Amino acid sequence: MPPDKILSRYQRSLEQLHEMTKLCYRAYFFDNSNELTPFAEVTPNGFLDIKEKAYNKLQPVWFRSHVLLKWSKDKIRIIR
Repeated sequence: MPPDKILSRYQRSLEQLHEMTKLCYRAYFFDNSNELTPFAEVTPNGFLDIKEKAYNKLQPVWFRSHVLLKWSKDKIRIIR
């Protein structure tokens, strides 16, 4: 598959991530470029729980721009 096709599909999938996640009963977020430990999750009651230590270690730019900044601020919890 041509590299430009891979990149365009990757970008489109990220653009749909927020809306798709809102449809899930539960979702876990990983950044498998570094570790396979989840740094955030969506709970059954619609909260976005962010594990502060793991998130700060990874600093996943894709998550911040495609999920975190779009999530309702009153539904975000930082887990320390």
